[in-house]
Amino acid sequence: MKIISIKKTVFYFSLLTILVATGCSKDKEEVLTPALTTLVPTDIAHSSATVGGNITADGGAGITAMGVVWGTNPNPDLNDSFMASENNVLGIFNLTLTGLDMNTTYYVRAYATNSQGTEYGNEVSFKTLVLSSYFNYEGNSYELDKGFIEYYGQINENPATYNLDLVLVSPDINFSDEEPSGIGHVLYFQMFSSSMTDLVPGTYSYDVLATYNANTFDFGLTYIDINLDTGSGGQQMEIEGGTVKIEKSGQTYEITIDCTLDNGKKVTGYYKNSLIFIADPGKSTKALKIN
Repeated sequence: MKIISIKKTVFYFSLLTILVATGCSKDKEEVLTPALTTLVPTDIAHSSATVGGNITADGGAGITAMGVVWGTNPNPDLNDSFMASENNVLGIFNLTLTGLDMNTTYYVRAYATNSQGTEYGNEVSFKTLVLSSYFNYEGNSYELDKGFIEYYGQINENPATYNLDLVLVSPDINFSDEEPSGIGHVLYFQMFSSSMTDLVPGTYSYDVLATYNANTFDFGLTYIDINLDTGSGGQQMEIEGGTVKIEKSGQTYEITIDCTLDNGKKVTGYYKNSLIFIADPGKSTKALKIN
C-alpha cells in the first residue's frame, strides 16, 4: 500500500507540474514589434506636407519612439530623414514636413519602436507642388504673386537713365500706389533703366559705386514674414551684390534673381507674370528701407 501511495503521489506531483508549467506559458505572451500603417499625405504644398501614421498595436510592450521617415528614394528608414512624434501612444498621429524641394517626389513610412525593435508601415509617396514665381532663402521657397515698377524720375542726363524700382510681393501683401500693407514677403530693388516707362530687358548688376548707370541696381531688400503695417517683425535683409535678369515677351516678364545678402547668404528667385507700372508711387517701399 505504501508503494501505491508513493506512485500516486509522484503521479499527482508530475501532473501538477505540467499543469503549472502549461498555465505559466499561457500567461506569458510573446512580445512582438508594433503594428502600424502610414497615412496618406495631405496639405501638400511647394515645400511642405502633412504626413503621419496609425499605431494599431504596441506588440505587448510600450512604444518607446514613433514618427515618420522620408527621402527621395523608396523604402526610407531611420538612416534617412526622420521626424519623431512627441507622444508615444497608440492611435493616429500627424506631423508636418517643411523645407522640402519643389516639384520633387518624396517617399514616406511611419515607424514605431518597442523593446523588440522598430517596425515600419507601408510606403506612400507624394510630389511637392511647383510655384510659378518664388524666391529661395536658406533652403526654403517663398511664393511671389504680384510685381510692380515704381517710377521715380530721371537720375542721369547723358546718357539718360531713370530710377525704376522693382517690387515683387507675396499674395498676402496689399500693394498699390499708396503705402503697402499686410504680412508677407517682399523683394525690392532700386534699379536704373534707359527707359522711363519700362525695365529694358537685360541683366542688371549690383553697382557698389551707385553710378546710376543703366542696367544696374544699387540697393535691394529681402523681407520674409514682415508686417508692413508696422515695418517690423520677420526677417529684413539688405541685398549687397548679384544680378537681376529681365526678359519680356508681350506683357509677361521673366525675372531671374541671383543675389547676395548682407549676412553673406544667397537669395535666388524666379518671377513670371506681368508688372504693374506706378508713375506716382507716393510713400511706397522707399519708406521701408532698413535703418
